[in-house]
Amino acid sequence: MEINVKKNGDIFVVKPSGNMNYEDINIFSGEVVNLIHDNFQPKFIFDFGNMAYINSATIGKFAAIFKLINHAKGVVIFCNVRPFVKNILDITKLSTVFDICDSLGEAIETAKKR
Repeated sequence: MEINVKKNGDIFVVKPSGNMNYEDINIFSGEVVNLIHDNFQPKFIFDFGNMAYINSATIGKFAAIFKLINHAKGVVIFCNVRPFVKNILDITKLSTVFDICDSLGEAIETAKKR
């Protein structure tokens, strides 16, 4: 798995690619947590365009990351969510917690309004 992080103004665009195994989840979480702690009211867009699969451990980490960002009065938006991942988010009801946009452009515009 690879993790690409770019900053667009005050918005972090995090784009994981490949499948996350347990070790990858911890690396991913550590990178994001460092960004949360280093920024006031962080805005994060997680672009899942290159990630076809997630497992329950990944979902748990995203829930924990969401809590940290929410506690820091930040924003979390998912975009380019593939059908399998979207189905998992729907089943776990996390699709009602996370903002989900169809494209990166839409997600950036949504984040700018917050």
